[in-house]
Amino acid sequence: FFNNLKANASELAQKAVENAKPLADKVKERAANIDTTKVREAVQSVGHSASEALTQARQAAEPQISQAREIASSQASKLSKVNAKSLLNAKANFGVPLEALAARDLEGNVLDDPVVPAALEAIISALEAKDQEGVSNYFVIQPKEEIVLPLVKAMDTELTEVDLSKYETQTLAALLRQWLVDLPEPMLTYSLYEQFLAAGTQTEDDQSVMREVALLLPEANWIAATRLLKYLNTIAKKDGKSVGKLAIAFGPALLRPRRRDGGPLRGLMEDLYATKLLEILCRAYVGCSSSCSAVR
Repeated sequence: FFNNLKANASELAQKAVENAKPLADKVKERAANIDTTKVREAVQSVGHSASEALTQARQAAEPQISQAREIASSQASKLSKVNAKSLLNAKANFGVPLEALAARDLEGNVLDDPVVPAALEAIISALEAKDQEGVSNYFVIQPKEEIVLPLVKAMDTELTEVDLSKYETQTLAALLRQWLVDLPEPMLTYSLYEQFLAAGTQTEDDQSVMREVALLLPEANWIAATRLLKYLNTIAKKDGKSVGKLAIAFGPALLRPRRRDGGPLRGLMEDLYATKLLEILCRAYVGCSSSCSAVR
């Protein structure tokens, strides 16, 4: 029975092959007559059209892409101004990037153009209201932490409620240095450290070269540095010998490298460089205050 079934299946398969053969021959014949050149041209034409469509789509989307890039860049810039402290406390004035501080007013409102940071202005204004006789001596005196630190905390909580006029000059001097030291990046920036260093070793007019480097500061840093140097220069004018003391007090706080390698001796040398550079910069301010402001 199975042998008969197998024979019948084989016979049916053979007939199916014979019946399909004429159709296969016709398909083969028609395929041989197809013009492959035209097929290639059609494919190329479709590909070219697709490429043109893609190019047009990209061109049409470019404005939106550019806008998206600008928004992303703006957001990245805003994020770069944020650090852990400012995230935890939007009213913080110490230990916050200078650019962020310069972008808000005394009430914490966001500004379009940078200004002198509110805390810096408040401290300097309070110092200016004091007797300036021998004030440079206060900047090199060891501060009383039990007074300064609570004051820092108060200014980080609500600056408008802090009355600096009731504090002694010594405390205000320490507070100013503390504000500068606490900046995540020094006021004269890490990126310009080497250029300021080179400017201080020029054999020509080092004050002129120093002013040229100062002009490279970011706008927020420039505005803050100008306000500080104006005040320091006022002190120096009353007592020419005070420039050295001011440079010792503020040099390392305003200008330092990103990392200090080489041990204590290298650190000491860098502090001496910063002190010398600030002394030059402070003297250079007299010629920079009007002409440089006009340039910017």
